[in-house]
Amino acid sequence: MNFVFSFLALLCLIYSFVCVGAIIISWVPGAKFTTFGKFITAVAAPYLNFFRRFKKLRIENVDFSPILALGILTVLNSLFSKLSHSSRITFAVILEAIVYIFWNLFYCILIFFAVIAFVRWIVLVVNHGQRNENTLWVAIDNFINRIAYKIASKFTKKPVKYTTALLITWIFCGVLAAVSYILFGYLSFFILQIPF
Repeated sequence: MNFVFSFLALLCLIYSFVCVGAIIISWVPGAKFTTFGKFITAVAAPYLNFFRRFKKLRIENVDFSPILALGILTVLNSLFSKLSHSSRITFAVILEAIVYIFWNLFYCILIFFAVIAFVRWIVLVVNHGQRNENTLWVAIDNFINRIAYKIASKFTKKPVKYTTALLITWIFCGVLAAVSYILFGYLSFFILQIPF
């Protein structure tokens, strides 16, 4: 049984690389019309197109659906790897794997927001707070603006500048990710103590 889970984990990892390859090829003009590009795109397109159907994952010209698609493959890879290292499959192992899936999704979302907030904060600091009209930055601002101000409002009563809201968001997401990592470690330990 461990071999099956190891094989499934390997398949998820390989397919993740194929999807990343297809995403990168889509950025290079004409690359998806080469023999290699056609093959990679044909293999990855059904899976990636499933997530592209969700309109909420597209903000202006930026499509965040590949991030969700790759996140799910990463979670499945981790789940199958975890199950392959278990000596036997018990209720405790399955419960811990399910908790791990939800924690991993939560953790990935936190890290994603922390990275986006930090990168946007750095760009704004370098540009002395001036927002440029680059489509990518406008899309990122539209995506994270509301969330950053909502998080910042939990820590300060007065209105703050966008750069301050981004900094608070970055710190909050980073601290919350670290705390959740520690708490998951303890929860995982206690779940695995279940005798059945």
